[in-house]
Amino acid sequence: LKIRSQSLSGVLPESSSTSSDSKIPKVVLSEIVSAFNKKPSRGIEILVEKQYVKDNPDEIGEFLHLHNKDLDSAKLGDFLSEGSDKNALILTAFVRCMNFESLDFDIALRRFLSTFRLPGEAQKID
Repeated sequence: LKIRSQSLSGVLPESSSTSSDSKIPKVVLSEIVSAFNKKPSRGIEILVEKQYVKDNPDEIGEFLHLHNKDLDSAKLGDFLSEGSDKNALILTAFVRCMNFESLDFDIALRRFLSTFRLPGEAQKID
């Protein structure tokens, strides 16, 4: 079984980078990542306050995807699984940045699940 990614305009393939990736100074990026790894909502607040992304789910999801190797996977999983509508939209944007085209289902699922840790609470996994 092969799965195909949806063709969505404005969505970046996994290997792409954006100008938002390069315009954040390393010191500021480190501050944002550190804040996110302590309290995800605060990290997002700083990111938006400093105007590196707009306060919209697509840009936040793209940032989380681009910098997910630096982010605490458990905190990322908790943040993406919070019950708010905004977090659900951020999760959707985060997933849209991934490219599962031509991958077998099990490999695509592994790649997806390697980007964050599922929350421990069954209620959060929907």
